[in-house]
Amino acid sequence: MLQIRDNNLLRECLTAFDGQEPEIWEYTISIEAEGEVWQCSTQDVVRHDVKKLPKLLATESFEKIIEEQGFMRPANEFGGFRGKDGLNLYFYLIPSTDAAFQMLLIAGIGEFQPGRYMANLEGLWKVHEV
Repeated sequence: MLQIRDNNLLRECLTAFDGQEPEIWEYTISIEAEGEVWQCSTQDVVRHDVKKLPKLLATESFEKIIEEQGFMRPANEFGGFRGKDGLNLYFYLIPSTDAAFQMLLIAGIGEFQPGRYMANLEGLWKVHEV
């Protein structure tokens, strides 16, 4: 089980990509935090819907993230969590170079307007094994 110990490392939601398909699926998200550069592709991120995060995170950690970030909960069992701009939320776990923790990146990714795709960095959390 994973647990967060610190607050969100992002002070605000950041737009990582604003453009067209297929460029969004070839895009690499890159952010510097904690003295490291954290990278992953948008394709890697969209494979992990935030709805699956409660299976990995301690309940109190998951609830803190949802509450602190102000994410919209799914309207029904088929819906997904939504972030800024109403985009579906996804996550990706990236190990640190010393393996002491993992970085949990949360991103809103999807079609914002017809033909216009966006990827927003919504959250960046350090998670530890408990």
